Amino acid sequence: MVSVWDTNTGDKLMQFVNAHHTIERGVEVPVEITALCFDYNGRRLMTGARNGTIHVWNFNNGLLMQEFELPDASAVTGIACAPHYFYTSGWGKLVYVYIDGGGEEHRKAWKQRHKEDVHCIAFLAPNIIASGGYDGDVVIWSRDTGQVYCRLNAFESVKPVTEHTQRRNTITKLPSRPVAVEMQTDENVSPSKSEETRSPSTWVRRKRLATTIGLMNRMYRTTDSSPEEEEELVDHPLLNALDPESFNTSEKTLYTREEYDAVCKNYESSVEKILFLEKREPLHKDVAVLITCGAEGWVRFWSVHHDGGLLGQFNAAHRLGESVLSIVTDASETLLVTGDTQGYVKIWDIMDYCTGKKMNMKETTERIDFLRKNFTFYRVENYDGKPDFYTIPDHLRNVFASRPPPTSSDPSKTLVYPPLVNSFRAHLRSIHSVDFISDRGLLITASADCSVRMWTVNGHYIGTFGGPNWKPLPKLVNNDYFLSQVQTQLLYF
Repeated sequence: MVSVWDTNTGDKLMQFVNAHHTIERGVEVPVEITALCFDYNGRRLMTGARNGTIHVWNFNNGLLMQEFELPDASAVTGIACAPHYFYTSGWGKLVYVYIDGGGEEHRKAWKQRHKEDVHCIAFLAPNIIASGGYDGDVVIWSRDTGQVYCRLNAFESVKPVTEHTQRRNTITKLPSRPVAVEMQTDENVSPSKSEETRSPSTWVRRKRLATTIGLMNRMYRTTDSSPEEEEELVDHPLLNALDPESFNTSEKTLYTREEYDAVCKNYESSVEKILFLEKREPLHKDVAVLITCGAEGWVRFWSVHHDGGLLGQFNAAHRLGESVLSIVTDASETLLVTGDTQGYVKIWDIMDYCTGKKMNMKETTERIDFLRKNFTFYRVENYDGKPDFYTIPDHLRNVFASRPPPTSSDPSKTLVYPPLVNSFRAHLRSIHSVDFISDRGLLITASADCSVRMWTVNGHYIGTFGGPNWKPLPKLVNNDYFLSQVQTQLLYF
C-alpha cells in the first residue's frame, strides 16, 4: 500500500492498495514494497517490490504508468534516477539499466562486479553511479558506459581499488628471487608467549576458530622474522558463536585483532545506504563526496578521486553493536542525520568534515552561534578556542574500544568524530528511513514498528501519520516554535 500525506496537518490525501501483488490460486496477494523514490524531476513515484517488480506511478491519482520486472525476480533493494534513465539494484548482485519511457526490451545489465547482494544504489550528476553490497564493496560506475572507475572497501584499503592497482599488487606479491620460508601446519604451530598465559585449551580453541573463519589454513614464518609484538585483544559476539568451545566455559575469551577483522569482514561489513554530497567539489582527493553507513554503526566519508579514498569515519550508533540503516543531509549538506537499529536519531555537523580545509576563528564562532540558536540541546564540547574547535570527547573515545574499526581503514588517521548537535529516540524499533524537510526544519522517520512520525530538529514530537491530526504548522518550524510548545505544555500541567 502507498499512502500520500499532508505534512502540514497529518491528513491522508490518497492511498492505493496492492501497489505490488501476485495471483496465487486466483487470489490477489500483496507483495512487500522494498524500495521507493521519486524520479529525477520529482514528478512521478517509483516503487520496487520483493518479487522483483518495479512500478512507476502518478502519485496524484494513483495511475500506474509503467511496469518493469527484474529478470531474476530478486528483491529490489534500490532505485536511482537520472535524466532519461533509472538504475536498480537487488539481491541478484547485478545493476540493471532501464530507459525512462521504454520497455523491457531496452533493459541492460552491467557486468557483475559485486560478489554479494547489492543493498543500495545512488546517482551523482552528471555521470557517476555508486552501488553498495553486503561484503562492504562500494563500486563506482560510469553511468554512460557501465565501466567501473574504482572499488571502495574499508576492510581492504583506505585507497580506491582499481584494475590497475589490482594488477600492480599482484605483480608486487610475486617474489623476485627464492626466499627461505618455513611452512607450519596447524599441528606444528606453537602458542606465543601471550597464549601461554591463558588456559591450556585456549590455543586449541583459537586454532579451530581461525580455521573456521579462514585465517589458519596455512601459516608462514620467514627465517629472519622479528620478535613477536604484543597483540591487541578484542571481543565480538560472533567470535564466541563461531568458537564451539566457548559454550563449555564461563570465562570470557578475548581474540586477536586479526581474528576480529576477519569475522567483521565476513559478517559485519554490509553497506546499507549510500549518499552523495552534490554541493562539494566532486573530484578532489581531499574532499569527501560519498557517505556510506551500515553494519556496526560505522559512517564513512569517501573521496572518489583515484588518489582519494577513505577520509573519515565515526560510529553513529547509540549502543555498541547496533547498525545505522539510514542517513540524509539538509539542503545545504552541512547537517547529517542518522537513524540506527535502536530507534535513535542523531544530527551531526559536517560543515567542515572531510572538506580539505578548516574554518577560521570567525567562521567557527559564527557556526557555533548558529548551532546554539537552532538546537536547544547543543553543547560545545572540547572547545579550546582554536580553529580546530572540536576533538573526540573522552566519553566517546573509549566507547567502542573493544569493537574498533578494521585495521585496514587506518583508524589512527581516519577515526574523527564531527560535532553531535542533537540526539533523541524516535522509535522503539529500528529506523529504516529518515528524511529532512530543510525549508521547514522538520524530520520524518519510518520504523520497523510500522509507524511514520514527524519531529522538529530539536526532537520535539509533532505526530504520527495515521493517528490524530495536529494543528497546522507554521511555515518554518524553528527553535522559537519548539520553545513556545514547551512553555504551553508546562502551563497546561
